[in-house]
Amino acid sequence: MRPQNFAAEIVKKVHRISTFKDVIKVIKETFRNSAKPYVVSFINAHAFNILHTDESFYDAMATSDILIRDGKGMEILYKKMKEDPGMNGCGTDLIPVLLEEYKGSPLALFGTDSLTLEKAAAKLKSEAYNVVACANGFVEQEEYIRLAQETKPELILLGMGMPKQEILSLKLKKVLDFPCIIINGGAIIDHYGNKVKRAPAFIRSMGAEWLYRLIIEPRRLFQRYVVGNILFFKRIKHLHSG
Repeated sequence: MRPQNFAAEIVKKVHRISTFKDVIKVIKETFRNSAKPYVVSFINAHAFNILHTDESFYDAMATSDILIRDGKGMEILYKKMKEDPGMNGCGTDLIPVLLEEYKGSPLALFGTDSLTLEKAAAKLKSEAYNVVACANGFVEQEEYIRLAQETKPELILLGMGMPKQEILSLKLKKVLDFPCIIINGGAIIDHYGNKVKRAPAFIRSMGAEWLYRLIIEPRRLFQRYVVGNILFFKRIKHLHSG
């Protein structure tokens, strides 16, 4: 059951980074001493909204080993609280850096549709990544568990979107009996599979990639980025530092 101040608790838990190098160092050092799965999650305005409607998602975020700020909305929240928001930890930028640190280690890809997954796996293999297991984002949890137990990947990259991937990461953390890094990657597998295009660099630098995506896919993303942003700003109105 979520505590009464669950939103403030999660906001306080977020690891605000100064550079990608620093957060990679934190992940590597803490994972090195772990005998069990280690979960990397990201929080943006959309995730903040889901916290208010899905207790299983809250549980997954609250028990993630590291939670990283992603997006303009969360930056605005921390500035409102008169706290340093740190660097934007966009997963699509950070995850490739993390994977590079473990290049050659066994890697599992779980998520997206089968065709995109196949393209993403082929791209990563062509770049010398050791992909040992793949499953699309529409099978039962037990299948992901079975594949992970059979192949023992050191990294598991999830690309199913929120809240499904976070809920699966919590399940994997509870049942897997070997150390691995589980990364809640959102659209990252779609990017590797060339299904989703990044916004131009100058748009990303302004923190407006969400607007670019909304323009490209207005019907699918209207609820998340228009209605969702209105809800987000209503919900952060009374949050304060400390």
